[in-house]
Amino acid sequence: MYLQKKNYIYYTGLVFLAVGVAHATRVFNEWEIRVDDWVVPMWFSWIAVALALYFAFCAYKMSR
Repeated sequence: MYLQKKNYIYYTGLVFLAVGVAHATRVFNEWEIRVDDWVVPMWFSWIAVALALYFAFCAYKMSR
């Protein structure tokens, strides 16, 4: 049971890492994201990068 929980936390951390890298790529390449007629602002991705990488770091520490 413990190993399954540890693996879940590890893979969750990898997902957060991928999301953080994707948002960072969006910011540095200045890609535009549109939802219907609304353009998602770049500051949103900066916040997403910070949160996703923080969650990835926390998950990594918890899985150790």
